[in-house]
Amino acid sequence: MRLGPDGASQLATWEHAAARGSETARAKLMGPEFPEALQYLWLWTLELFGRSGTTEYGLAALSYQTIESWAHLTGRHPTASEVQGLIRLDLALRSTGKAEVDDDEREVEMTAKARAYWGKDKG
Repeated sequence: MRLGPDGASQLATWEHAAARGSETARAKLMGPEFPEALQYLWLWTLELFGRSGTTEYGLAALSYQTIESWAHLTGRHPTASEVQGLIRLDLALRSTGKAEVDDDEREVEMTAKARAYWGKDKG
């Protein structure tokens, strides 16, 4: 996940901008269409995406160790099903084959892939 010039994550930047009234930031925080009850999982995904490091091929897969550390440090307690959802979303988001894209392009790709993922499971 890219950091802004002030060292804040993209998620933190969008949250700050949304709090100041930015409609664009609010739209980005909304994420893809999926059941409202799963909004938290999308936000967790944004917090974790890209946090497991990189490989010579791009972003490393989200690891159980990363999830465990994140959960411990944030006081969250994801269930086994939520962990599997995070890992599947991470896989979908990383499957672009591109190591570097700009933030707007990445957001479009992430949203499309998340929509495809959730749409597939609805049926």
